[in-house]
Amino acid sequence: MTEANHSPTLLRDYSRPPFLIGQTELDFDLDEARTRVKSRLSFKRNPAAPDSSDLVLVGRDLDTQHVRVEAESGTCGPVEIADETLRVSDAPDRFRLETEVFIHPDRNRSLDGLYYSPPNLCTQCEPEGFRKITWYLDR
Repeated sequence: MTEANHSPTLLRDYSRPPFLIGQTELDFDLDEARTRVKSRLSFKRNPAAPDSSDLVLVGRDLDTQHVRVEAESGTCGPVEIADETLRVSDAPDRFRLETEVFIHPDRNRSLDGLYYSPPNLCTQCEPEGFRKITWYLDR
């Protein structure tokens, strides 16, 4: 999907996420041409959400280098990346997800996420800009 044909996401289309993020750790190696973003997210199943065994994260323009799932108990199914989603199938009730991506602030003309506006690196993360930095829950 390109910026030009991106349709808005309406509040009525949202539902409670099947997993909650208890902790987010981000490590940036900033560079205007190629920034590395390491993310470590701690998940637990959301008791208030409809049953779902899959975790789905969103991302856009991410050059994914590494994905690792650490389950406290049990195992999970495959991790798949397609279009703008990262899916952890059959996710356990509690787990950590580590990802490493590269992003290119100097190529980012959308003014969302991390972008280069000489001489500064700038961020704009609301409402959907964070997905241009790393894989994360949608809003």
